Amino acid sequence: MNYQKTSDEILTHKGEAENIKEVTHCFTRLRFTLREPEKADRGRIERVEGVIAVVEGSGQLQVAVGTEVGRYMT
Repeated sequence: MNYQKTSDEILTHKGEAENIKEVTHCFTRLRFTLREPEKADRGRIERVEGVIAVVEGSGQLQVAVGTEVGRYMT
């Protein structure tokens, strides 16, 4: 798995880095608070290699990537 490539693809489909207000993670998900949520292409994010699911909730766009989530944050 190329974590850097996957991270770059996720960022691209979120409306680029400028659209990210905050990013955190839990045990299995990247949690994005976006400035303009409508710019995120949820369908494209779901098709990125390594992405398990995309969930919207608690004012966040959450990208489930599994227990190796920390590797996406580097």
